[in-house]
Amino acid sequence: MTLMNTMTNRFSWQQKTGAVLFCALLFLGITHAASAEERDPSNYRAPKGVPFFVLTDTQYGSADNALLRIEIPPGSNWDVRDFGGVDILLYRVPQPLAFLKGQKNLHRIEVKARPRNDGGVANTLSYLWSNAWNSSRSLWRDLFSRQAKYSVTATVPALGTRTVSPQYRPTTPFKPLEGFTLTHS
Repeated sequence: MTLMNTMTNRFSWQQKTGAVLFCALLFLGITHAASAEERDPSNYRAPKGVPFFVLTDTQYGSADNALLRIEIPPGSNWDVRDFGGVDILLYRVPQPLAFLKGQKNLHRIEVKARPRNDGGVANTLSYLWSNAWNSSRSLWRDLFSRQAKYSVTATVPALGTRTVSPQYRPTTPFKPLEGFTLTHS
C-alpha cells in the first residue's frame, strides 16, 4: 500500500509539472501570437507589366544575328531594370510560311501561352522561413530579462537578435511554347 501511495504521489507530481509547463508554453505562444500581429507583412507584390513592343529595324536571315529593340509606351512608370531585365526566349518556327498564314495580323503575332502552375512556391517558402526565423528569435528574446540579454550580447555579440528578410526571386509565369524548338534563352 505504501508503494502504491508513493507511485500515485510521484505521478501526481509529474502531472502537475507537465500541466504547469504546458500552461507556461501556451501562455508564451498566445502572447507571442498577439505580438505577431504587430510584425510587418511580407510586402511582396507580383510584378505587373505593361504592354511592350519588340521591334527590328531590318530583316535578318537564319545565319544573321538579329538586333531587337524593346519599346515601352511613354508615360508608363515601369522600368525594366527594377525587375532584373527582360527574359527573352528565342524559338525556331518549324514551318514559317504556314505559321505566318495562320496569323490574323502580321504586326501582332499571337501564340498560345502556357502558364506555369507552381504559383511562386520558392517565394512562399522564403517568406515562411524568414517569418519562422524572426518569430523564434523574438520568442527567445522575450524569455529573458533585459539585463540578461545585454550581458550575454556584450560577451558574445553574435547572439544578438537580428531579423531576416525574405529573398524573393523573380519567377517567370510561363513555360516554353509547345511546337517550337527553343534555340537560345
